[in-house]
Amino acid sequence: MNTLKITGYEQDCNCEHCGRHLVHGIRLSDGRVVGATCLDKKLTLPKVYQGKKYRLGSELIIKA
Repeated sequence: MNTLKITGYEQDCNCEHCGRHLVHGIRLSDGRVVGATCLDKKLTLPKVYQGKKYRLGSELIIKA
C-alpha cells in the first residue's frame, strides 16, 4: 500500500487517471495530476468510523 500526499494544485489540465478535462487538478506526491472525484472514489480507500465506511467527498478534497 502506497501513501499519497497532495503536493499541489493545477488549473485547466487533464486527469491522468480517467483522461477527462479538469478545471481543478490535484498534484500528488508521485507526480500525477488527478481530479478530486477520481482521488476520492477510485484512488483511496474509504475511512472507517465506528464500523461504518465513509469518504471525505470531492468538495472537501478541493478545499484542502
